[in-house]
Amino acid sequence: MEKENISQRRTQSEIAKKRLLNDYPKLGIAMHYHVNVHNKPMRFDDRYRFLRALYQDLPTNLAMEKAVQCGATELFVVSALEEAAKGLRILYVQPNFDLRNKFVKDRLDRLLRFVPYYYYLLTHALGTSSNTGMKHFGAGLLNFVGSNTPGELVSYPADSLYVDEVDQCDQKNLELAPDRLDASDYKYDRQIGNPSIENWGIDAGYQES
Repeated sequence: MEKENISQRRTQSEIAKKRLLNDYPKLGIAMHYHVNVHNKPMRFDDRYRFLRALYQDLPTNLAMEKAVQCGATELFVVSALEEAAKGLRILYVQPNFDLRNKFVKDRLDRLLRFVPYYYYLLTHALGTSSNTGMKHFGAGLLNFVGSNTPGELVSYPADSLYVDEVDQCDQKNLELAPDRLDASDYKYDRQIGNPSIENWGIDAGYQES
């Protein structure tokens, strides 16, 4: 009887997991596969409670003001990986080339190596590029760039644009990025940042949204 109960609980758990991944794939990936920078499972209680709704339904256009270490960058990473896995072309903008390199090596490469779900999607991708800036992942492609290199913002057609730390980015070059979405059926345009000046940078985007 006890074995039957354990088996039933496992079956129910798997059904719930599949339902969550089907209905809310970003949230499902975050809860069942993703780990944070401390290699711990994601949690949505206490200070991160507000993020759950965004994992369930991330707006097509988003300008989000954030505090330090509020979990917003983790949200962007999960979302970018989920969208790339299903075939989208991702353009992920960091303030500059050096920060791009540090971000990819610290936040992304670690995940792709040590999370089995991500490792499978990387090694079974529909393409072979896997350098610091560009990685085939699942059916899609991830492109990580620095805003201080304008050439990287004009040569890559994208479906989904993520800009991290808007106020630290080159604002003039950043204006080039949304044009990369023109040919896409998706046109996801999302940005986050710690506001530094009123009505400028991320605050200007937030006020317009």
